[in-house]
Amino acid sequence: AYPDHAVQGFELKALDYLVKPINLARFLDAVSRYEQVAPTTVEKNTAKYLFVKTEYRKQRIDFADIYFLQGMGDYCAIVTKDKKIMTLEKLRSFEGRLPSSNFIRVHKSYIVAVDKIDFVEKNKIKILENRVPIGATYEARVKEVLEI
Repeated sequence: AYPDHAVQGFELKALDYLVKPINLARFLDAVSRYEQVAPTTVEKNTAKYLFVKTEYRKQRIDFADIYFLQGMGDYCAIVTKDKKIMTLEKLRSFEGRLPSSNFIRVHKSYIVAVDKIDFVEKNKIKILENRVPIGATYEARVKEVLEI
């Protein structure tokens, strides 16, 4: 909205500076300029763990230790071989934080670690001593990932 801030923007290495009202052709030109210099590959998160808030601390959980996550409204239970960690986060907040190469959403309330699945039977997955349901919405994706 303020043309006099343009110089400051370019000092911060801005690619362009648009002033309101924005002309569509000018906007498309700015997007085109960005696409020419933008990196072509997205750097992937290489972390092997995540931190979750549980009780009064931030708890580190290694991806390799997670068997499945169960959403319970505003809470989520993260199940490992030895314990169940409760956190005040919704299940959907974990979808982008977990590596998609090893975790899959199988139900509106469950995300499972593919390498921890004991077996699949009809519309259920057995992990540890738990039977996790496969939701109708996720069934095709589960079959694709598990090559069923």
